[in-house]
Amino acid sequence: MLSGTRCFAGDTVTDVLASVVKDEPAWRELPGDLPWRLRELLERLLEKDLRKRLRDLGDARWTMERVLEEPDEDAIAATGPHQPTEGKRSGGIWLAGGLVAGAIAGALFMGGMGGQKPTTETPVTHLQLALPNGQMLGFGRRVPNTIGVSADGRTIAVVVAGRGLPVDYYSESVIATRLWLRSLDAKSGRDVAGSEGAMQPFFSPDGRWVAFFARGKLRKALVAGGGAVETVCDVDDPWGGNWPSDDLIIFSSSRSEGVVTQSVSAGGGTPEMLFELETATGEQEHNFPSLLPGGRSILYMAWRAGETSFARTLVYNLESGRRTTLVEGGLRPEFHPPHLLYNVGPKLFSARMTVDPPALDGPSVELADDVLVDPDYDAGQWSASPGGTLVYARGGRPQTDQALVWIDPGGSVEGILESKKTIRAGRIAGAERVLYSTIDVNADIFAHDVRRGTTSRLTIDPAWDGTPVPSSQGDRIAFASYRAGSEQVFIIEPDGSITQPLKAGGSRFPTSWSRDDRWLAYSERNPSSMSDIWLIDVDEGGADPVPFVNSAATEGEAAFSPVADFVAYVSDESGAPEVWVRSYRSGTGSGALLVSSGGGTGPLWSLDGRQLYFHTNLGLVAVDVVYEPALRLGQPRLVLDDPTLRVLDVAADGRFLAIQSEPMPEVTTLDVILGFDRLLEDQ
Repeated sequence: MLSGTRCFAGDTVTDVLASVVKDEPAWRELPGDLPWRLRELLERLLEKDLRKRLRDLGDARWTMERVLEEPDEDAIAATGPHQPTEGKRSGGIWLAGGLVAGAIAGALFMGGMGGQKPTTETPVTHLQLALPNGQMLGFGRRVPNTIGVSADGRTIAVVVAGRGLPVDYYSESVIATRLWLRSLDAKSGRDVAGSEGAMQPFFSPDGRWVAFFARGKLRKALVAGGGAVETVCDVDDPWGGNWPSDDLIIFSSSRSEGVVTQSVSAGGGTPEMLFELETATGEQEHNFPSLLPGGRSILYMAWRAGETSFARTLVYNLESGRRTTLVEGGLRPEFHPPHLLYNVGPKLFSARMTVDPPALDGPSVELADDVLVDPDYDAGQWSASPGGTLVYARGGRPQTDQALVWIDPGGSVEGILESKKTIRAGRIAGAERVLYSTIDVNADIFAHDVRRGTTSRLTIDPAWDGTPVPSSQGDRIAFASYRAGSEQVFIIEPDGSITQPLKAGGSRFPTSWSRDDRWLAYSERNPSSMSDIWLIDVDEGGADPVPFVNSAATEGEAAFSPVADFVAYVSDESGAPEVWVRSYRSGTGSGALLVSSGGGTGPLWSLDGRQLYFHTNLGLVAVDVVYEPALRLGQPRLVLDDPTLRVLDVAADGRFLAIQSEPMPEVTTLDVILGFDRLLEDQ
């Protein structure tokens, strides 16, 4: 701001972070008439030695006021004598003071990465915050987080949804959530216009912006209102974000290398991966990353799909590449100097932590024992701020086991398995078998004989196995697995052997077989176009995959028609996820017809191909299909509106295979603790 050039240079975000750590600012670029006290102030703020760095905003303010009150004393700049033009001295100091104030804000943040606590102590105060009338916390299965708190602790962002509406983050593209902001200084809150589908909010360091993920995008909006919601970048399956400085956002989401830590300019751009998964130790995902004070290292959570017991909180050094484990079993880490906060199940803990070297500096102290957590992944619904504000939802771990059921056309429900499980996916295989995957013990695939009532385990690898997709004859089963290091496609052959039809690379999972069982459709994630649909000829060993839809939009969930050469799939090319259908014999991306209107996911065909079903935020919808003389689609009609049911497949007799879940708790109030850091002073 003062010199007209960047304080630290670099071609990439990683280069800039390295420059912050290693290089000195370009002091020679400062204007010659800058008062020496202001230059000295900047040098102390940007001092790399923590012991010498200015820590208190009050001291900085005193220096600023001294310059403005006694301009003659500061007439000599640090670079040498300077004679100001008559009549312009006062205005020049006011201008320099204003610019330095901005630089001070940035320097204090780089020194503490938002971690400086206000000098005025806040008394410990417990409050309850009521959500808007008719609204509840937008909480559901596989929800990473629903709460964000600004750095000063005065503004709270909450993901909300209408009471009674289903919130299923396994179908996040159609969830009916939005973002609600509430300032503790205001009598009421407000909805953020354009935030439909919002989840995982977090704030800019100055509190002017709130960022959130929504329907395949990282977005941001002005906290004060006004202006349109802006898109920062595309994301796929996000798991946590952090805004450590004005032009830097760090987040975790899926790409070809897996669910990894990435960075992007807050003004928009292409995300850059900061470091890779450590697959040798079993890492399959990075979640909830944040930049630690000093800019040298990243705090994050490592995860192995389907195994909460594997979760651990670590620090990654961007210079050395060294990983340091801080907490085994720690989830959702946040660092608010000098305290590390994390949850283990519904219990929220805090422990003192040093950054260099990264280590816990004392015992963990329990802050709460009934924090609401996602029943599948134990992600806690809480957030805190360096300003001393802690916000969380009560509820513990909901008892929401799932049943695999049949639903007949009249709506009657019949159980399939004797006991309830945590089921991730399911399909019908032939006339007598149902396949499903579960994460109860290890993420594996099972087959249930519906006639005999027996269940057998099909995969036993320690790695995550899931998303079983049987061929039309039911004798071959494609599935996704991390046994190759990243998510890849495998096939269980009729003799029980397991083959891998594609060379390892990217992140892939199968979705459907063609009616002659020759072609297998799969989704592939990549950084440039998010998710695309490809086809592989499984009868031609070593054949190259063929692109089906691979545009800049996000595409997936391909489903072959059982009677014709058509494929239904989901794409957000229109701006929102919708169901489309086209022939796979035509050229890539040509001749597609729009099926849904107002959002749709998870297309399913009836066995005779005459109905195409898909999910909306209202429930399961059906469309009649006519193939001759040309493909024609009927009007969508709602056929199932039970929010506790998620349909997985359609049987020959018209019954639906579905997962039935217990209703999630409706949370309408949040707990707020002001000055929670005071509770930890005696640690």
